[in-house]
Amino acid sequence: MRVYREIYSLLTPGQRRSFIMLIAVMMIMAVLDVLGVASVLPFLAVVADPSTLEGEGFLASAYDQLGFETRSDFLQVLGLAVFVIVTGSIGFKAVGFYVMTRFNRETIQSLAITLLERYLAQPYEWFLQRNSSEIGKSILSEAAFVVNQAVAPAFRIIAHGLATVMLCVLLLMLEPLGALLAASIIGGAFAVIYLRVRRSLKRLGKARIRQTEARFQITQEAMLGIKEVKLLGLEKAYADRFAMPSRRLAQKQAKIQMIGDLPRYALEAIVFGGMILFVLYLLYTNNGRIETAIPILGTFAFAGLRLMPMTQALFKDVATLSAGAPAVSSLAEDLETLPRAKENEGIERLRLNDSLELRGLSYTYPEAKVPALDGIDLRIDSRQSIGIVGQTGAGKTTLVDVVLGLLKPTEGEIVVDGAVIGATNRRAWQFSIGYVPQTIFLVDDSIAANIAFSNGNREADDARIREAARLACLDEFIEQQPEGFDTMVGERGIKLSGGQRQRIGIARALYNDPDLVVFDEATSALDPLTEKAVMDAISALKGQKTVIVITHRLSTVRNCDRILMMEQGRISEEGSFDELASRPGRFRDLLQVT
Repeated sequence: MRVYREIYSLLTPGQRRSFIMLIAVMMIMAVLDVLGVASVLPFLAVVADPSTLEGEGFLASAYDQLGFETRSDFLQVLGLAVFVIVTGSIGFKAVGFYVMTRFNRETIQSLAITLLERYLAQPYEWFLQRNSSEIGKSILSEAAFVVNQAVAPAFRIIAHGLATVMLCVLLLMLEPLGALLAASIIGGAFAVIYLRVRRSLKRLGKARIRQTEARFQITQEAMLGIKEVKLLGLEKAYADRFAMPSRRLAQKQAKIQMIGDLPRYALEAIVFGGMILFVLYLLYTNNGRIETAIPILGTFAFAGLRLMPMTQALFKDVATLSAGAPAVSSLAEDLETLPRAKENEGIERLRLNDSLELRGLSYTYPEAKVPALDGIDLRIDSRQSIGIVGQTGAGKTTLVDVVLGLLKPTEGEIVVDGAVIGATNRRAWQFSIGYVPQTIFLVDDSIAANIAFSNGNREADDARIREAARLACLDEFIEQQPEGFDTMVGERGIKLSGGQRQRIGIARALYNDPDLVVFDEATSALDPLTEKAVMDAISALKGQKTVIVITHRLSTVRNCDRILMMEQGRISEEGSFDELASRPGRFRDLLQVT
């Protein structure tokens, strides 16, 4: 029952209502299955002994009251009625399974969308502790696997289980001892086999998750590092790495399928032998009169035709569900523990009109022993340009991530125009920030779409796109393109140069007219000429925006109003470029080296 509770927890309120309705449909399917089998009994009774119509009972009463002239006519109508009932139950079952299949397909998409929404709603720190291939696997693979290998089997178990139980009840009413023996032998065989393989199925299910994660991780690494893979000739190495978990995954899936099919062969032998013994038993209890045994024997045979594939499918679905249970638990845990995304509509910006203050700011990464930031006190006036320099590991990027609201301070606070930044106004503060990273993320779309990337699904503002491009010194390049702003940039901007990508990143940061613009190593990967062009775009913002420039190149911050030198998570020096260059300290030492 635990796995059913977890499956139920994965569904939306609307899907839960559909789930309950489908159970009702499955109950009707089970009743129709029983009616189909039960309808065979009177037909076979008349076929075996036509004199049944002359005595007392339901069949004789129907024969007389309906005014049939011959037994043959009655038998034809009775046979037609049986045919209609049986085909009707089969037709309803087909419709029922179609509805279930449609529900399953829709659930795959809904579950994938829900997972993506929940994952994207998590704080930035959460992503630092999770492997991106694990997240991708859950959205693109596990959602479909959970539905196909858990939700669908769970539905079929209910459908087949209800039909099996109701057919067994019918057979018990007809011939209690024979039905009880058959149910005990067949049910016992299934139970023994399942109890022997249950742990193996769960172990195989967990192993399948590990191999799927490995395949996603290797694929992601190869695609993201395709340039290095091609240059170093690692194509075969990555293919070989991918082949190992792929083979293991195939082995696990084959074992799960084999276990699901395991009882079929043993069951066929048991049923064949059981039918022979049952015929002998009926002949014995009916004093060797075959005509009185035929109705019950025929009903049992017809029921057996329905029960054989049904019980085999039931066992296979139970085995499949057991193997899929670990994946269900994993996704259910994610959806239960991860908070939902919050709506951004109606949130007004928290404007930076006066100052940005960091008071006693410290931050320690999860599981780290040494703080990345340690007691930072800083005031940045509005429209001031600040340069933050230091060697790798000094805490520059961590400081910016805290200012951006991506990381929550371990100690201290961020204050914007007197308002302390917290959970209630963090998004409002982020709406006033433009961010330009070292590596610009570009989507495979037009220049205009990439500049207006922050617009999401809303319609872009052409005037703002053009103004942002002008401020980023991108307008001249765009005018040279035949398609202008509609020029496609290619996957990850592969059709553009490094400087062009950076300037699109600057234009994107300026599109929403932010109060604070942060450049995080935005020019570190550029050649001197391209860097100068990008720095010209940054310098044009001086006095118009509050600007923070993070870099390890000292020349990049020469024109900043103030420069902060960071070492081991602290601000060790502060002043203008000329002030820091003229007095002894780490800044001057680095300047002399460069």
